[in-house]
Amino acid sequence: MKKTIRCLTTIAVGVALALPSLALAMDHSAHGAMGADAKGMPAATVTSAMKGKEVRSAKVDGYQFTYHLIDMAEMMKGVPMQGDMSTMKSHHLMLFAVSPDGKPAAQGKVGYMITGPGKAEQKTMAMAMDGGFGADVDLKAKGDYKVTAKAVFGDKTVVDEFTYTVK
Repeated sequence: MKKTIRCLTTIAVGVALALPSLALAMDHSAHGAMGADAKGMPAATVTSAMKGKEVRSAKVDGYQFTYHLIDMAEMMKGVPMQGDMSTMKSHHLMLFAVSPDGKPAAQGKVGYMITGPGKAEQKTMAMAMDGGFGADVDLKAKGDYKVTAKAVFGDKTVVDEFTYTVK
């Protein structure tokens, strides 16, 4: 009986310790849920690491596209991490689009195709978040990356292409 109670207590403690880690792993507040910023903080407290840096602004087929690149290592500085971080992508690429009528084009689908310095390709679909579209990408190697974004807003398809250099 004492062994059963001890075993059940050990399991209960183990589950209680695992739940916060599981909750953090499932936390998508970094994707701007319910109008929160990258950490669920008021917008005024968002750091530049969370916003990233603007890497391109262009007018494409009447749409204004603005790209922000977030360095994940920079953003995660000082945040205690659990698990294998070697599989984490190096950056998060955001596209903010404004339609020809001047309104944010937040409803649609966006995908990225990125060709790296070694000609390796990565394709990813972006998620709608924070009024834009974001996806995790790897820009670990130094050199030029050709970024192609394909956005579909209703029946309109818009393609933009640029080169980003990692120094």
